[in-house]
Amino acid sequence: MEIYKDHNGLWVNTVNNAKEDGCGYHIIGGKIDSLGLCVFQTGPVPDNGVNGITVESLIAIAHHRLNYLNSQYPCDDNISSLTHLSNALAHLESRTKDRQARQVEGKQVA
Repeated sequence: MEIYKDHNGLWVNTVNNAKEDGCGYHIIGGKIDSLGLCVFQTGPVPDNGVNGITVESLIAIAHHRLNYLNSQYPCDDNISSLTHLSNALAHLESRTKDRQARQVEGKQVA
């Protein structure tokens, strides 16, 4: 299922029948059929080991790349986007710390 397509012809499809847990994303475009596959962590690390990336790591990658691009071509939109990415990462890290403090990290509990 296609979830994103940009003006350059790069697009992203879900794989694994768009399962919510452990869903992967196929990145397609350019002169080759596949630019990469992004697979997210499935299940808690203590039970399943590290088997994919986290949302936090993907946000950190996007932040790092945009920070570099902004150093080359600075603009207010980049700075605003960097702020939002930083805030998103901070909120997710705060959520993890809270879940660890409540000893529910890795469990399907609100």
